Amino acid sequence: MVTWRIGLTCMNRPYLERSLVSLLNNGLRGFKESYSVELFDGSGKTEYFDEVKKKFPMVTVHCDGKSRTVLGNNLRMWQTLHEGCSYVMVFPDDFVTCLDLLQYASKFVNAYKVLYDVFSFYTPFQEICEQWKKKRPYFRWLPQTFYGGIALTMKSHVVKQCAEWVIKNMCSLPQFTKQKEWDIVLNQFFQKPYRTICAAVPNLCQHTGVVSTIGNAWNGRTAPCFIGEDKSAMQLNMNLSI
Repeated sequence: MVTWRIGLTCMNRPYLERSLVSLLNNGLRGFKESYSVELFDGSGKTEYFDEVKKKFPMVTVHCDGKSRTVLGNNLRMWQTLHEGCSYVMVFPDDFVTCLDLLQYASKFVNAYKVLYDVFSFYTPFQEICEQWKKKRPYFRWLPQTFYGGIALTMKSHVVKQCAEWVIKNMCSLPQFTKQKEWDIVLNQFFQKPYRTICAAVPNLCQHTGVVSTIGNAWNGRTAPCFIGEDKSAMQLNMNLSI
């Protein structure tokens, strides 16, 4: 069993290579626990991943030639990733990370796993900066205000529960085929039961895309207080205590 399964939802967009380089070279630097990095394609264009497989042979690609909606692709990822691991960390295909993200994420999750099931290392709210000024290591992100999904990390049983909840409560609804944002699905799921997200302070990842996978402009979706790609999360002077 691997300790962490890391998944990226992908479309045929020009961001993926930069994201993988940042994750593999920066985010996973020095990480000693077992993990996998897995890509989930929604475009159905298998040739898009030919070069990816050559450049990143350590990455598992889930691409069967079938086109999927953003929701369908995310659901497939969540159905897959919960198996055989302790924690799941998910990304879109357009992000960068600081140095040593996974080292710090593991330390952070272990510090707060008694109280929380869901963790975030990218939170696009100014409150993160306010908490950082006060040297507080995390921000309590209420589920009804949730949107995001960059380095969103969960215990594996939560990922399984979410996939099952979506299949039971949403897939049969007519609006599910029209619904585009997976964030909104998670917003509803995290409120059933009520799950507060434990958001790390400061931000350790940043969004890089100009347009989202569903075509929305990303105005205001960059994370404040991102420490930068050249800074190590392990150098943060944070007291990770309850």
